[in-house]
Amino acid sequence: MVTPVLGVGVLVRDDGGRVLLGHRVKPGEAPVWSFPGGAVEAGESFEAAAVRELREETGLDARGVDVAGVILSPGPAPWLTAVTVARDVRGEPALTEPDVFAEWRWCPRDEVPDALFAPTRMAFDLLEGRPVADAVAAYRLAP
Repeated sequence: MVTPVLGVGVLVRDDGGRVLLGHRVKPGEAPVWSFPGGAVEAGESFEAAAVRELREETGLDARGVDVAGVILSPGPAPWLTAVTVARDVRGEPALTEPDVFAEWRWCPRDEVPDALFAPTRMAFDLLEGRPVADAVAAYRLAP
């Protein structure tokens, strides 16, 4: 078995309950909407990776994150993604990586675009109690 790459996705909500999504425009990939997130570095916890990725990609500072679940995605280079929820987030989203994200948008849940990055779609399914399509395994860890 191939060892999966470890990653994190960070769900950020504002005071009105809207979720933060980035319009991901990475060269060579179809444009999609995504949570902030990325790969976990060697020796880094899921929580530390989530705080770091959120800061690197958006400029936002989370005082903490909770791991809400994990998803194992299939493929020749499988990913094990920790779905995290940011707490006590400070700042305003900024375009710190314009080669990856064209914009950050606060979206009411019922207005989230259909074109979602696969791990973000799987995270929404997991968090909202739906079957997680296209995952080898998905586990909800927190209420």
